[in-house]
Amino acid sequence: MAESRPEMTVKVFSVQALDEDHPLELILEDVCALGLEDRNRELAMGATPVRVEDISWQAQPGFWLFDFVRLRYAHGPGRASANRPVSGFDMRNGDGFAEETAMLYCPRTKMLFAQYNHFGLKDAGAAKYFGLFGPENVAIGYEFCPQLDDTVAAKLARADQFSTVRVKLARNEITSAYRENGVALERALDLGEGLQGPMVEVTISVGHTGQRLHAGRVRALIGQLQRLMGQHPGAVKTAEITGRDSSDRLSVNEVLDMLAPQKRYVFEVEKNLNDLRFTRASRYRALQQAYNAWRRTQRTP
Repeated sequence: MAESRPEMTVKVFSVQALDEDHPLELILEDVCALGLEDRNRELAMGATPVRVEDISWQAQPGFWLFDFVRLRYAHGPGRASANRPVSGFDMRNGDGFAEETAMLYCPRTKMLFAQYNHFGLKDAGAAKYFGLFGPENVAIGYEFCPQLDDTVAAKLARADQFSTVRVKLARNEITSAYRENGVALERALDLGEGLQGPMVEVTISVGHTGQRLHAGRVRALIGQLQRLMGQHPGAVKTAEITGRDSSDRLSVNEVLDMLAPQKRYVFEVEKNLNDLRFTRASRYRALQQAYNAWRRTQRTP
């Protein structure tokens, strides 16, 4: 029986620069000009380095392709088979294990397509990494906002009457810096901190009054939740919006879950037979397939 080809998941994000004078493409140009060693950065004090291992600008399609590596020195896996016991790898002094995560960024659309690697760099780490390349004494940052499944995103975009918002947050996973930037639920988070409760759950509802929640503020909250999901993926435990499209007389109130349907694509990839790593070429190809599939869903070319 032939072995099935491995699959790679691609997640989709929109990119927002907190400083409009430093769009992500400028940082990518700076990183591209650096040698490999100069690209190493620690995302936290004492953490093992992260770096962009490979990067290139694809002029004809108009996007950047780059491949992250998260280095791991503390410990690593062994190798084994069905009839051979586990053994170690032949490592030289200073070697470590490297988890690879490829990404594609399109400056025109501000969209990022990222390989999902459970052990590799996540989108929040990538956003922090690029923020470390800004000019001296200039605080820059990026938000990678997860995109919703097309069906849920379309329903949220059309909805203009909202009856309930239900949010559950892990307070300890939200940094004070993020809260100071303006989180709509800041007072609820402060209350949770005062009561020393790690979880904060808020339900805002009109009940059976026949009234509606303020549509503009609900939309603002949806945007903040998306940004929070990008910067602190584990912080948002529940994010449900109940609403309807008033222009459709057959439309009814529907609970739209912002967590479960994050937009993603899955493609087959190739792996090296000698070390079982996914090849970079096939990972880049999967990212381009995801980008092309996403473009077909957009109204503009």
